[in-house]
Amino acid sequence: MNKCQRQTTPVLCDTSNLQWNVSFRFFICDINNDIIKYSIYNRSKYTKDRLLGSIEIPLRLLIKQS
Repeated sequence: MNKCQRQTTPVLCDTSNLQWNVSFRFFICDINNDIIKYSIYNRSKYTKDRLLGSIEIPLRLLIKQS
């Protein structure tokens, strides 16, 4: 991607049953080289947000080839 596009879900507080039913739209520049990166953080009022995990997925793996 030439420019990073970033979307953020709402913060879910005081729950252990996390669900993110949110849709986003992104502009795809190059389906063969663009990637989607998911990062999940634990947000806290008192400390720095803590990264729980992340994954990068090439878009070419998500699109069914015909």
